[in-house]
Amino acid sequence: MDIDIVIATADNISTKNSSIYYTVRSILTQEYPPKQIFVSANSEYEDMKSFLKENFGDFVITIDAGAKSHNISFARNLGAKHCTSDIIVFIDDDVVIGKDEVFSQISYKMQFQDFYCGAKRHWAHPYWDKYLDKTYSLNHIRSILAVRSFLPVSIDRFSGRQYFHDFSFIGNFGAIRREVFLEVGEFDEVYEGWTYQDNDLMMRLCARDFRYQLMASDSIFVYHLSHNVDKSASVMRNKEIYEKKLKSLGINFHLNHFFGVFDDDGYAVISKIV
Repeated sequence: MDIDIVIATADNISTKNSSIYYTVRSILTQEYPPKQIFVSANSEYEDMKSFLKENFGDFVITIDAGAKSHNISFARNLGAKHCTSDIIVFIDDDVVIGKDEVFSQISYKMQFQDFYCGAKRHWAHPYWDKYLDKTYSLNHIRSILAVRSFLPVSIDRFSGRQYFHDFSFIGNFGAIRREVFLEVGEFDEVYEGWTYQDNDLMMRLCARDFRYQLMASDSIFVYHLSHNVDKSASVMRNKEIYEKKLKSLGINFHLNHFFGVFDDDGYAVISKIV
């Protein structure tokens, strides 16, 4: 099954190290190459276009998503509209794929699933850019990240549940059938800034019983090139929108159970509001 890539980005150009450079490098080394790569720029469109052309030629297509600046859902949806392959892989601009056979795994797995996410997420050292250089081979870059990153084992001491940020959300690094993405209504553009876009899409997919599996179950992992993002302006507003949507649907979406159902506590991924 063919794969198209959509990367939403904003404010990712720097003088030394832009994380999206390493993201694209980890895509281009895949044994099963994508058909197309679309970078949907929420800001700095001209600079991003020049940067990508200088480093990767014409293979990476830059799309101007500045009409709704810093609206990640809009950027992702706009990128998806250009896709023609059976599978869309969404990946954030600060993610490095952990190994080169991942896309062949995705292509095979998506014969049986409607969407596929939840890769193990290794968090890079906050000053990762001091240790990486564009002249390094990708193998060397991954070797550095392997020792300059940590894999959380975030267990809530009261519930014993694993914390969901240990895994990639569907927009952070996830695959979905293009027809399913369109059928379910894409990412909801009512959310601004960061947070809750991914929760919302995964909730709607699960509420309609679309089939999924976790990438972590197939030993897929990524490196997250962490950086500071001010979410304070959007997180409370987006949370309120999300909770109102759940209430209107009469359901709860148990995100922790999306990444690992615990049979002994009575919860499913989706439950009705009582």
